[in-house]
Amino acid sequence: MGKRNKPGFWKRMQARYKLSFFNENTLEEVWTLHLSRVGAVIVAVIVVAFIVVLVLSFVLGTPARTLLPGYLRTEDRLQMVDNTLRIDSLMDEMQIRDYYLANIRAILSGEITVDSLLPQNDTTRVWQPDILTKSSQASEAFADAYEQEERFMLNTLPKPDEGLVFYPPVKGIITQHYDAGKTSYGVGIQAARRAAASAVLDGTVVSVTYTIENGYVIIIQHNNNYMSIYRNNMEALRKVGDVVAAGEKIAIIGLPGDNSNDIVAEFELWHAGVSLDPEMHIVF
Repeated sequence: MGKRNKPGFWKRMQARYKLSFFNENTLEEVWTLHLSRVGAVIVAVIVVAFIVVLVLSFVLGTPARTLLPGYLRTEDRLQMVDNTLRIDSLMDEMQIRDYYLANIRAILSGEITVDSLLPQNDTTRVWQPDILTKSSQASEAFADAYEQEERFMLNTLPKPDEGLVFYPPVKGIITQHYDAGKTSYGVGIQAARRAAASAVLDGTVVSVTYTIENGYVIIIQHNNNYMSIYRNNMEALRKVGDVVAAGEKIAIIGLPGDNSNDIVAEFELWHAGVSLDPEMHIVF
């Protein structure tokens, strides 16, 4: 017997096959599909291409595209960074508030002893930082020795220097005048909401704190032993250690949650630890 010739590859691919579906109960042929190998490959390619197009359309047409590496837009990246910074700032503010409330509770419960206040009629009150920790014995001994050495020296007396030109902290009307020991150690200035507070002299920011009552409180140390304090600010534009020039904007005036058009900005001026009347040195 001679060898049986096998059909070629292309003929095998073109060979048609029949796929039938029968009713199991009646054995009736209900659906028939005639398909060659070439047709099966074409149908498979079409189905795969349809699935790929469907998946790409879903990914590229919905926010799910941000999950793809390198597909995030520059605007979205900047927004994410900004949101992260805002969350960090908010967490810092909440931590400061928690510390503040914890200190208030400790004071009210007697866990922390606070030094007694000076008499109300004392007009020579010396400014002290708002701290709740006691100084060490070494620092107290150094302070006592320094006071004994310098007690008879005239240069330790507070003498405001003449010839200095103070920049007004904010333009407005004085609504609360200086009355040390009774009402205020500074002045209240009625200013427009979101007006900017300015440094009165060249100096360095030494403190930026936040309280519920006064918002952001900024303290600037100037030359010649001058110190200025700015209260009732909704936003601080400078941080501790920043060097500022006279007239430079340091804060936005206002209190969080206060939607009134006018707000009173509080300003204090100190020299060598003694409070001064700002209206005697600054033209508002």
